[in-house]
Amino acid sequence: MATKLFMRDDGASAEVTVGAGTRRLLSTQQGAAKVASDATATVAGPTTGVQAKRSSNAISWFSPSLVGLTISGTVTFNLWGLESNLAANCGFDVLVERVNAAGTVQSTIVRSEHGTELGTTAAVKNWTAAPTSTTLNNGDRIKVTVFANDAGGNMASGQTFTFDYGAGTGVDGDSFVQFTEALVALDTRVTTELLETGIVRSSVPGNARVSTEVLEVGLLRVAPGANARVTTELIEVAIWRGTISSALRSRALLLGV
Repeated sequence: MATKLFMRDDGASAEVTVGAGTRRLLSTQQGAAKVASDATATVAGPTTGVQAKRSSNAISWFSPSLVGLTISGTVTFNLWGLESNLAANCGFDVLVERVNAAGTVQSTIVRSEHGTELGTTAAVKNWTAAPTSTTLNNGDRIKVTVFANDAGGNMASGQTFTFDYGAGTGVDGDSFVQFTEALVALDTRVTTELLETGIVRSSVPGNARVSTEVLEVGLLRVAPGANARVTTELIEVAIWRGTISSALRSRALLLGV
């Protein structure tokens, strides 16, 4: 099943610490209201791309950590925006990258220019591209960066372009990147069978979530690479968030936390 990742104005995960500029969330959940980037200044072309800005900072979007998969199918871009003047010669250009949990770039999945100039009123630009077949490891993220590039001639300086995102379906700001593959957020589900072994494993940054159907309790947050040995006494605790009291330690054996 195809997956749309929407550009949101919410902050990316706090685990994304690499890189300068503004880091925003790339989400499977659509936004509710349009957000406009800065009216970003153009440069004299030819250019390799001018990155969209928000509050004067270059902006990129990061997905949650994902379950490992290979991306090889068609990627669809659906972006809304405009330029200040038809002399600006701006068209959309999108870079999609594989990054690790902290945001460090591992490889380029696809970079694609639409090639058609933006108008002076907001409109959608929709196109597709073939990615380089890319395997994501458990915990990797997808990073999307939006640029303006030469379209309709070389870009002219002294103008601006604006990228709109964060809105509902089919209206100005309904901007997303769609992947052919089903993307799944990393979320270790604990089954009854796993609990019977007494071990919950989380080998990458993330959460080990115990469903209410199984335990009727809250959230176990496991440190990277740690094993949490779960006893009956620990299961009776409603929520454990990594800070374990001496009383609780006496009831359960915790390794690597």
